Amino acid sequence: MKITSASDMAMAGLRKGMSEVRRSAETLASRPTDAEGVAAAVSLKQAARQVEAASRIIETENEMLGTLLDVKA
Repeated sequence: MKITSASDMAMAGLRKGMSEVRRSAETLASRPTDAEGVAAAVSLKQAARQVEAASRIIETENEMLGTLLDVKA
C-alpha cells in the first residue's frame, strides 16, 4: 500500500486544475455556442477553485513544517 503525502496530492490537484483551466480557456477562446460557453465558464470556475484548494494545502503544509521546526529549535 502506497501512502501519498499531502504535498503530492496537492501537486496532483494543481496539475489537474491547471490542465482544466487551459482546456476551458481554449474552449472559451474558440467562439463556442452559448451552451458550450456556459459549460466552459463553469468548468473554468471549478478548476480555479481546485487550484486554490491545492494551493492552500501546500500553504498549510509549509506552516506546519515551520511550526515543527520552531518546536525542535
